Amino acid sequence: MKKLYLAGPITGCTFGECTDWREEFARLMPAGIDILSPMRAKHPLAPGSRIIDDVYKDSLFGHDQAIMQRDFNDCSTAEVVVANFLGATRVSLGTVMEAAWCYAYHIPLIAVMEADKSNCHDNHCMMRAAIGFKVATLEEAVIVARSVLNV
Repeated sequence: MKKLYLAGPITGCTFGECTDWREEFARLMPAGIDILSPMRAKHPLAPGSRIIDDVYKDSLFGHDQAIMQRDFNDCSTAEVVVANFLGATRVSLGTVMEAAWCYAYHIPLIAVMEADKSNCHDNHCMMRAAIGFKVATLEEAVIVARSVLNV
């Protein structure tokens, strides 16, 4: 089964902000694609509360090593990675690491961000070089992902 990993900022976002776009993206993809999310097996927070770095420390998947191991495995074994940076107000260090893993492992990275270069993730030459495809909408990312995966 082909695997697609959905990356994007988590710290500072609400649970819904982290999961809603991923669920919508998965609905737009054809059956038979294994959609991997860094938010799986993590319980929702109180409505409207923001995720902070240590919010899941007491869960099986919330400590530093578990986050790093699972996200690295998911990202480095996927056939394609989609990173949603739309509306980001600060650089997501975890997603930047995932972009570097994509570059190192020759995994196509589809970045969804504003076309006008206003996104904070569009401000460094190495980040721009790691991005294989830059699109402005999730719908465009679906089109590119389907093409890359040949589905």
